Amino acid sequence: MTQTSHQFVIDSSVLIEAHRRYYAHDLLPGFWDVLANESRVCSIDRVFRELENHKDWLAEWAKQHKTWFLSTDNQRTIDQYVKIVNWVNSVPRFNLKSKKDFFDGADSWLCAYASAFHLTVVTQEISESFSPKVKIPDVCDQFGIPCINTFEMLRALNIVF
Repeated sequence: MTQTSHQFVIDSSVLIEAHRRYYAHDLLPGFWDVLANESRVCSIDRVFRELENHKDWLAEWAKQHKTWFLSTDNQRTIDQYVKIVNWVNSVPRFNLKSKKDFFDGADSWLCAYASAFHLTVVTQEISESFSPKVKIPDVCDQFGIPCINTFEMLRALNIVF
């Protein structure tokens, strides 16, 4: 699998919400099998780091599928990351705490990776165009990165349970 064979890159919010709510592994294990085996879907190393801190079933799933979480340690991603950082820092409505949270977490790298490799971001976040918080869909919109939710991804992949 190469980085360019993927179409969708998944945010931690998708995995956490699915695990805790509508695709609990004990009720719909097929969702997790599909994610792990679908060649058009991936996530990034920084999402993995967020998940492994939870010490729950999802953290164990992530460890078992660590190769699914691709490295952001490449020049294409870093170049896009710099552009995103510069833009976020230039937006007056984003407060300092929100900027720090965005840069410290996986979200900024997720957007950079998607931009670098022309992928669609899959997230449960919703745009808040007047919010002082940095939101993935707002960054994606600024950089022309497609951004959809879990159900839109499943429909695009023609996945039915």
